Amino acid sequence: MVFLLQKIYLNNSLNKSEFISYFLNLEVNKRICNYENIQNYLYDICNSKSLEEKNNNKICFLCNKYTKKYELNNAITQVIGFNKDNSNWIWGFYDSKVKICPLCALIYTCAVHGMAFIKKSIKGEYKTYFYFLNRNADLKTMYQSLMLYIEEMRKKENENKPYYTLLREITIKLIKTKAESFIGNIHFIEIKENEFGGQGTKSYNIYNFNITPELAEFVYKISSEEIPKGKYINKDVYIDVTEEIIKKTLDQSLSYSDLNCYFDIYIRQSVFYSLYKIRNYILKYINHYKGGNSMNYETIVKKGFGNGIEISQKIDSQNKLKGIAYQLLNDLKIGDKNAFMDKYLRLSMSYDVSIRLGSNNELTDTDSFMQFGYSFINGLLSKQESKEGKNG
Repeated sequence: MVFLLQKIYLNNSLNKSEFISYFLNLEVNKRICNYENIQNYLYDICNSKSLEEKNNNKICFLCNKYTKKYELNNAITQVIGFNKDNSNWIWGFYDSKVKICPLCALIYTCAVHGMAFIKKSIKGEYKTYFYFLNRNADLKTMYQSLMLYIEEMRKKENENKPYYTLLREITIKLIKTKAESFIGNIHFIEIKENEFGGQGTKSYNIYNFNITPELAEFVYKISSEEIPKGKYINKDVYIDVTEEIIKKTLDQSLSYSDLNCYFDIYIRQSVFYSLYKIRNYILKYINHYKGGNSMNYETIVKKGFGNGIEISQKIDSQNKLKGIAYQLLNDLKIGDKNAFMDKYLRLSMSYDVSIRLGSNNELTDTDSFMQFGYSFINGLLSKQESKEGKNG
């Protein structure tokens, strides 16, 4: 690396400021990372004498090879980097005694370029989010994966959608590149600025998402059209359905309780998402992880949805349909098959509709029961969804 820097930097055909701009082409806001000494680092590195090996008491403690010269003062956040404010209480000695060589200083300062970052507006205040993509592969593969992520994040349609970008744009491309040997997991680390830092400080939460081969297989089978889109309001804040569901997908935590929540919100307030797509996506996710039979699953879902539509067509009142759906939803929430079955039978007999529940082991298999139940309620509410055009 030293040789490469010297060769480029000493090239008379290349303007020195242009080289620095080229080297830092991913430079972020100076309030996040301090670059004031970059020029000095580069000059010293390219001056061979400044990297002479010295005796032990003058050697950089990081590389243990070159002359120490610069203070370790280049923190990106409280959790990434190191600065004079936290040196004493973390390491037990003052930053003036912690010296490193120009090469280590340059590498350490540029650590931020191993991450992508965005600023999100949270309740009117912009917060900083850092994203680091790590793969259990060689350094070149890891670097290419990160550059692919940054490139996709810069596209207008992917702005402020880190989870969607990772899941759809990145994972699919990486799987296709090395589909036959996708053994090395992908780790996606999010560092989120929170509001609990003291005055003049910033505090960060770290989340690690692990894309296993099993999750990658699910992602590969789901088309872009099947991913739910839209939003709803929670405490006067618009929640992006796509990012919320994909984050839970990455966290491998999607469950029937999430599905119940989206149904509940849909019944109680005006939303801007397709309940059909949300139901379809989450049930497919659960069926994939439970190892369910795909053909049996599709039969149950189609049967339940169609059965719900049959009854909805015989009920003119939207409020009555919502009331029925809400009662059935509560039964599913607590997994009460008997209560659900009782209401379902009464509905079927009242409106002279064929009884479909039970013909595919829905009363003996919990997952089959849930698949039918949510699909049936979805069918009941389909008239409302079609009328209001909730096709997100």
